[in-house]
Formats: sequence, C-alpha cells, structure tokens
Amino acid sequence: MTKPIIIAIVVAITAMIMSSVSAAEERQVRSPISIADVEARTNAKFTGADSNMDGLLSSEEFAQLRLERPGAKSRGPLEKRNGKAGKRGPINRQRAAEQKQIRAAAAKEMFRLLDTNADGVIDADEYTRADSRKLRHQAHKRVAFAQLDVNNDGFLAPSEMPSPVLRLQRLDTDGDGQVSKREMRKGMRAQRRADDS
Repeated sequence: MTKPIIIAIVVAITAMIMSSVSAAEERQVRSPISIADVEARTNAKFTGADSNMDGLLSSEEFAQLRLERPGAKSRGPLEKRNGKAGKRGPINRQRAAEQKQIRAAAAKEMFRLLDTNADGVIDADEYTRADSRKLRHQAHKRVAFAQLDVNNDGFLAPSEMPSPVLRLQRLDTDGDGQVSKREMRKGMRAQRRADDS
C-alpha cells in the first residue's frame, strides 16, 4: 500500500469524523472549531464503534463507522476536469491519481463480493441477485480498513485511525484551542500551495 493512498483514506476518515455534527448544528457551530470538542467526538465515535470494548476496531466494527459526510455530493472525477480550475482552484493531479487508485482497489473488492462462488467470473445470477449499492459500500469499507491497518493484524488501534485533532492543532496558529475561519482558510491555502509544488 502506498503512502498517497493511505493519506487519501486518512483525509476521507477525517472528513467523516469531523462531520459527525448534524447539518443544522454544523451551520451554527461552523466557526470557530473547538479542538477539544472534535477530540471528544472522535474518541466517542471510536469507543462507540468498539462494541467488544477491547480498544481495537475489527473490520466488522469499522464497517459500522460512516465514511462519508452526510449529504456530501461528489464534484465528479478530478482527472476528468482536464486541469481546469474549478471553484476551489486548479486540479491537484496527485490527489486525482490517489483517488483513481482507491476506486480501482474498491472495484476489485466489489468484484470479489459479487463473485459469490469464487470461480473468478460473475454470472448473470450472481449479478442480478446482488445488492450493488450495499456491496459497493461494503467494498469501500474493506479497502479503507485495509489501508488503515498498517501492521496487518486485522484490527485498527487508535494510533492507526486518522486524527483530525492533529490537523486542527496545526491550523490553530494562535494556540487558543479553536480554529477560526481565518486560520482554516490560511491553512487550506498553504496546503494547496504545498500540494501543487
């Protein structure tokens, strides 16, 4: 597993964790972001998913986490925008390549899930009986779990989970424990510049 894929998965999980506030609350609490509150929500989310309370997440427990922000809409494949600047600036080719790799890994996993008799082909019966939406979601979860399980022990320790707290602490330039809109914009611009160079 390559480091860029792991970074992409970390970004996806970070977005998931940070979006645990409902959409209505998010509009009211959007700024400043309290790092202590995010840390508490992150810990609660991990603990809530850890059903056997062993301090680790199995692949089944991880599957209970929501990977995507509720109501988030895709802006379409990045590599198809041909480098044109969108609302958020020019395309990040490295990120587009990482996303393409993740989609390819998820497609392979989707094939394995569809091939219920494991004969290497998907027949019409397997295809028509499958709940493709559910399997697609399951495939993405398995790929994300595999990317995060750095030591390949079949479990995710808290240290293997992405930490939105660390990212927010880097953005908190005045050290007040909160990230203002200004700090967020400044940090995002710096990150884009670093990604483009």
